[in-house]
Amino acid sequence: MEQFTDPPEAGHSNGTPARLGCFPGCLPIAGITIAAALLLYVNGGVVKACYDALAEQYPRTFGKEDVAQIVMFVAPVLLLIVEWTTLDFLRRMLFSRRA
Repeated sequence: MEQFTDPPEAGHSNGTPARLGCFPGCLPIAGITIAAALLLYVNGGVVKACYDALAEQYPRTFGKEDVAQIVMFVAPVLLLIVEWTTLDFLRRMLFSRRA
């Protein structure tokens, strides 16, 4: 069984000062949450516009209520995943450390 020791009182063992409070940890999470909510809102509008256009062209397929529900729920979330993956890829590509 492991023995845990108490953390150092004033800072880390490498001499850097410890962060106090939760503000540095909560701010990025709040920013990510707000960005995700805004992207979902925009994605929902885009999906609704595309779905309405498709429903006019193909009423037998897209005119069904169950198809509309699944598309309006799944498509904005899939777009959000694609957007975050693209942003992560671009961030890694542009800001990676070159040896």
